[in-house]
Amino acid sequence: MKNTNSSKDSLIFRAVIQGYLDTGSVKRAADLAGVSEVKARRILLTEGLWFSDNSIRVGHYFEQGFSSKEIAEKLHITVKAVQQYLPYSRGIYMGEDRSLDAVWSAEYRERIKTAQEKVLRRREDLAIYEGWEAVPEMREQNWDFLEELDPAGTDAFFDEDGRDIEDTLSGFEQYPGIVCLRELPEGKIDWRKAKARGEDIIRLHLELINENYSTHFEDDGHGGDEDPAYDFSDEEKRVLRDYGGMKYGKTISRDLLVPESICLYALHYAIQACFGWENSHLHRFELPPRQYESVTDGKVGNWSQLVGVLFRSPYMEEHEEFWADDYETGSFKNWLRKKYTGPYVSLCHGEGIIQCTDDMKKYYRKNQLIEVVYSQDEGKLYVSDARPADKGAKVGPLPVTEEDEKLWWRCPVVKKEVIRLEDCPLRVIDLLYADMFAHHLLERLSIGEVLALHGRSPEDDLSELDELMDTFDLFMDEDLKEDIAEIRRSRMDAPFEQPMIGAPTDVLYYYYDFGDNWKIRITGSMDACDLVEQGRITQEEIDEAIVKVYETYRPVCIAADGLSLVDDVGGIDGFISFLRSIHPTEEKAHWGKEDRPDNSPYESKQSSLVWAKSLGWKETVNVKRML
Repeated sequence: MKNTNSSKDSLIFRAVIQGYLDTGSVKRAADLAGVSEVKARRILLTEGLWFSDNSIRVGHYFEQGFSSKEIAEKLHITVKAVQQYLPYSRGIYMGEDRSLDAVWSAEYRERIKTAQEKVLRRREDLAIYEGWEAVPEMREQNWDFLEELDPAGTDAFFDEDGRDIEDTLSGFEQYPGIVCLRELPEGKIDWRKAKARGEDIIRLHLELINENYSTHFEDDGHGGDEDPAYDFSDEEKRVLRDYGGMKYGKTISRDLLVPESICLYALHYAIQACFGWENSHLHRFELPPRQYESVTDGKVGNWSQLVGVLFRSPYMEEHEEFWADDYETGSFKNWLRKKYTGPYVSLCHGEGIIQCTDDMKKYYRKNQLIEVVYSQDEGKLYVSDARPADKGAKVGPLPVTEEDEKLWWRCPVVKKEVIRLEDCPLRVIDLLYADMFAHHLLERLSIGEVLALHGRSPEDDLSELDELMDTFDLFMDEDLKEDIAEIRRSRMDAPFEQPMIGAPTDVLYYYYDFGDNWKIRITGSMDACDLVEQGRITQEEIDEAIVKVYETYRPVCIAADGLSLVDDVGGIDGFISFLRSIHPTEEKAHWGKEDRPDNSPYESKQSSLVWAKSLGWKETVNVKRML
């Protein structure tokens, strides 16, 4: 299949190489080219310009004909990690347009040659150390790198399932609803003018769920039909259907196309815009409880190592936390639009690894020993209380007293012990510091880093959901440790210097207004097949949205189910009362002689509408103008 985006690909290819040669940083090269760090690294790997010991080992075994799974087993890493070190097929990034390569300057050709020689020397050194056979020489500029691996010239590179890699990357099925890696019709977009050139475009599904229940520790965000997250009462469902504009699903929802590089801080502003809020309350992003427990292995010490890497420091200064909230006067909608428009560059220095490491040192100095109390419920042992240990206490078990057994607010105490803080179960943090919010995710992270995607055609096999980085050892792999160590050595702690991470989850939670308790469930996918099948959107409309994302570098709403919400309405209960109050005639007809529910404080249709519209609420939703 001909790559219709070859001009775009060549520009990306050139931008990554030039950015890397100019800065010496893969991350900076990726930022300058507007692509993910994984993509930039694989381009550089393909051209023999970048290496790590793991990448050389992966390349060696790949050349020997081992599958990704076999290489992962040999190197004791994940299949996903292996695939991040595989080179691209030449056609993907060079296509059939060689005119850009012809003007490559002599200076850059020489710098490419120097960089390749450095990689080759390291390959030879590692080959001697590992006892491998001689490493084949790289040709000048390495344009024929893959031909060296395939002397027959057949381009026969296959993954472990026997699929041709080039087919996987560029010849995939262009099925109805495809979003990510969509091959746009010829002439649909001028890539040289696209502001988001080089981005992968993905679909996010945002849905309002019920926060009027205590989140269970086993919640992974994937509950079934009876999940309490969607357990709105029959009356609430009726009101949302009759007056709230809900037609297709169980709840109010939005579907967006976004650049994969959009950071959580920018996504927050997009969520505000598409759900009708005005950024007047606090918010946070979190993992579902089970993923939070899993990626930390349920230990305080592991959590503290991930502060600055995945989680925000609980001690972040207020001016850092709200660095982007600089609205003063003018159009609030235009201000919001600027906030969710790329390129996405966080200026929150409080999320840097060095700053967060210093915060954790203070945290450990504050409380070194903790007295932990365990109770038992239905045969399961759990932490029921925790407090700083008394002065002079020592690590070890404590006797359970009669006073402990009389405590009425929990199940009987069965065990007590003094533990070092870093060795404590994760639950201890919430019990010790109720206002610490240890769950908050770093908002400099891009959605592509945090959220694994669903879909029929995962991008170049890098989005396999069975390879989530969902345990501490998987997440904190050797490459990430090396990146963190380099930041600490160099003391370079700017937001753009931070390491790239692998996705620990395929569900995110967004909380807004901790009084009203709004909660949004976020999932990502590489297509919108369901919307096409429901007749809510066509592939042509998806293409138009993709083009708009590329041209404007900001999210585009492609579907909305339900009206916008409104600030300070009182959560879902208050919103239901508000909807009833502005439909008095319909409500009277529905209830007849029965007593209608009390809609206080919404006394009349007119006063309710005046109040809501003063907060920007509208009685209709315009999907195309939402963002």
